[in-house]
Amino acid sequence: MKHTLQIIFYAPFGKNTPDNKIGGAEAGCLKTLDIYRKAGINVSCIDKPARNGGSLKYALDMAGAVLKLCRCMITRPKAIVHIVGFYDKIIDIELMLMRLTRLFGRKSVYEIRNGGMVEIYNKRDDSYRKKQERIFRLASGILCQGEIYVDFIKEKLGLPSFYYPNYILDDFVKPLEQRLADSLNLIFFGRLVPAKNIDVIVKTAAIAWRQRPETRLHLIGGISTEYEEEIKALIKSLGMPPEVVTLHHRRNFEYIYDLLSKSHFFLFPSSEPCEGHSNSLTEAMGCGVVPVVSTAGFNRSICGDDSLVVESLDPMAYANIILNIVDNGKWEEHSRRAYDRVIDNYTAGIVSKKLIGYLKSL
Repeated sequence: MKHTLQIIFYAPFGKNTPDNKIGGAEAGCLKTLDIYRKAGINVSCIDKPARNGGSLKYALDMAGAVLKLCRCMITRPKAIVHIVGFYDKIIDIELMLMRLTRLFGRKSVYEIRNGGMVEIYNKRDDSYRKKQERIFRLASGILCQGEIYVDFIKEKLGLPSFYYPNYILDDFVKPLEQRLADSLNLIFFGRLVPAKNIDVIVKTAAIAWRQRPETRLHLIGGISTEYEEEIKALIKSLGMPPEVVTLHHRRNFEYIYDLLSKSHFFLFPSSEPCEGHSNSLTEAMGCGVVPVVSTAGFNRSICGDDSLVVESLDPMAYANIILNIVDNGKWEEHSRRAYDRVIDNYTAGIVSKKLIGYLKSL
C-alpha cells in the first residue's frame, strides 16, 4: 500500500564515490531510504554531489542536483523535501537549497549529519553562525543524529527538533549468540583511514595477544594502498604472527555479520573530527559485541557505559579494559547490556515509527 506521504530526498547515497571513501553517512542515508520505501512512501532521490572529480565536475553535478530538485518540487507539489546537511564548508550550498524549498513553498526537513556541528558553530564567525541559524529557521522540521543537538537547538534558538539516531535493520536483529570461551576476537569494520586510528587498534591487539595468545583481530573496510602498507609494516614491527591480524578489505554485510557473531570486542578509537552516530558501533553492539570506544562523536551516549569509554588514544588503556573484563568473567554481562541497549533503542522498527510519525506531524 502506498503511503500518502511523498518525499524528495537529497542525500549522499554513495554514487560515484570510491569504495574507501564510502562511510557512515552513505550507509545511514541508505537506511533512511529503506525506511521510506518499506513504509510505501513515494521517494524521489537526488544524489548529493561528491567532491572526488575536480572542481568543474563538482560544479556541474551540483547544478544538475539543483535543477533536479526544482523539477521535483514543481512536479510533486505535496512532497516534503528532506535535505541531509553537513554544514561547515558547504553551509552556503545548504542555505541556498533551504531557501529554494521556501521559495517553492515546500515543507522541508533538515537532517544534521555527523558529530561536529556544535563545535564548528562555536568556532566559526558570526557570518557562519547566522547562516546555520537561518537554515534551522527555514526548516519545517530538524532531524538530529545526536541528543546533544536537540538540546543545543532548543537552548540556542528555542526551536523544537527530533532525535533521529542511527539504527540496525530489523532483519539484522538476531538472538544473542554464545562465543567460544577459549578465543578472544577483536574487530573493527568501517573505513580504514588514519582518523579512525587503526594503528591504535593494532597496538591494542598486540598488547592483548602478548597476554592471551588466542587473540585475533579482524579489520574490515576500504583502505588506500599507502595506508594498508603502513598498517602491515606496523603489524610486522610488533612481532605478531600473520594469523593474528587479518585485513579483509570491503565485504558485504552477511560476511561482516558472520565475523561479528564470533567477536568479543569492537574497538573504536576514532578521532574523526566529524564523527557522528557510528553505524558500525550500533551494528556491533546489536550482535552483542562489547564496544571499547573513544570520546568522538556520540560514542559515549550510544554505549551508555562510561567504563567502556577511553579518554585518550593510549593502546594500553584500551587493552586494559578488554583484559579486565575477560579476566574478571564480566564479558557476558557487558555483551548482554550492549545487545539490550540496541534492541531497546536503536532498531528500525522503533526508530522508523517515530520518524514517520514526525513527518506526518509536519
